[in-house]
Amino acid sequence: MHRDAFPYNILVIEDNMGDFILINDYLFEMIREPQITHCQTFKQAQSVLQKPEEKFDMILLDMYLPDKSGQALLDAVLAIAHDIPVIILSGNSDLAFSVKSISLGVDDYLIKDDLRPTTLYKSIVYCIERRKKRQELLDSEQRYSELFDFSPQPMWVFDLETLDFMDVNLAAIKHYGYKRSEFLSMKISDIRPVEEIPALLEDVKEASLENYFFQQMPTKNPLKYGWIFLLDN
Repeated sequence: MHRDAFPYNILVIEDNMGDFILINDYLFEMIREPQITHCQTFKQAQSVLQKPEEKFDMILLDMYLPDKSGQALLDAVLAIAHDIPVIILSGNSDLAFSVKSISLGVDDYLIKDDLRPTTLYKSIVYCIERRKKRQELLDSEQRYSELFDFSPQPMWVFDLETLDFMDVNLAAIKHYGYKRSEFLSMKISDIRPVEEIPALLEDVKEASLENYFFQQMPTKNPLKYGWIFLLDN
């Protein structure tokens, strides 16, 4: 059987030695050389996670430990896990709690009785990849935000249907003299000369028909009217 050669660094927080041995065997069945750290209490896990030299790819968490359990344990682990994916391995098939745990930031919720080597491995790989994609999206949004906010050209986002401003950058605020809160109570037509509004409405109509989620439309005179970003809901 082909085993994954990536040396995943995995923290297993589990007080039941029988369950840990099974999890350990499952990991070695699918991964060639997993780096496994085992903690049996929350206090041990807390100490390990607070070490700056420890870089984990995944946390596998049992929900009932000698010194902390349930919601209190989950909250405490998530608070110190930061960006490390967390998979709950539970003997309790409580649907309501599993859904709640996902909403709180847990990456997956697996039932121990249903656990198999492939199930555990796939969950680990999928959760890690989801985190990577999520971080890439956040980084992309941050780059866009910096491009938008600090552009020397006035820029804004407005709704194609209502024409309401949804966001403006610092250059637009400086150029037009309105506060951000004032912009957000206005429409794009409020800053255009009356004679240009028919052309604006025609441009908006054409953009709406293009089915672009996000479209950039320069005006004829960007120094006077800025760069318009259209957001279609």
